[in-house]
Amino acid sequence: YAYHPRLQIGATMPVFNVQDLGDYADTVGHSGNNIGVGDLTIVHPVQLLEQSSSPVNLTVAPKMRLPTGSRGQFIGTGAVRAGGDVAVGRSWAKTALNASVGAELQSKRTALRTLHPGHTVRGGLAASMGINRAWTLGVEYTVAAVVGTEDWDVRHLPMEVAFTVRPRIGDKGDVTVGGGPGLTPGYGTPDARVFA
Repeated sequence: YAYHPRLQIGATMPVFNVQDLGDYADTVGHSGNNIGVGDLTIVHPVQLLEQSSSPVNLTVAPKMRLPTGSRGQFIGTGAVRAGGDVAVGRSWAKTALNASVGAELQSKRTALRTLHPGHTVRGGLAASMGINRAWTLGVEYTVAAVVGTEDWDVRHLPMEVAFTVRPRIGDKGDVTVGGGPGLTPGYGTPDARVFA
């Protein structure tokens, strides 16, 4: 929700639903529940610089995650997480470049089977180019890492790349479709992801 031209606030809470517990009982920790909610995330982006009056666009987005999810169903960390992201970008007539870095600190760290949730850092790069007035092509790269864990390995380094196409629809709308592969065998890295 944008309550000021440079201030927004948003919240997300994922809902988890398994249709057949027989096949996926282990996925929900043998809890017997086929539905649940994840952790509540609250974010408050603040635009500090705007390209109309500065060389770049600069946004800071503080973030907090509250442990509303069920750790027993593997849909919550059971801990408060706080952090945020910093994003910087610049656009020209037909191209745009953007980068972001962020971090989250976790209030407590308890192993969940072979997973060791902890403090995380992340980053991303994106570039786009307008082919003509109706089509824009883009590429995005994202990486994240768990820090401070004693048994760190490549599984704690999810990384992926996505290619996007954004056709313009009419005079005031557009839609983004894309997809790409995961680049590491890290937890949270998909074999492939498609989105629209």
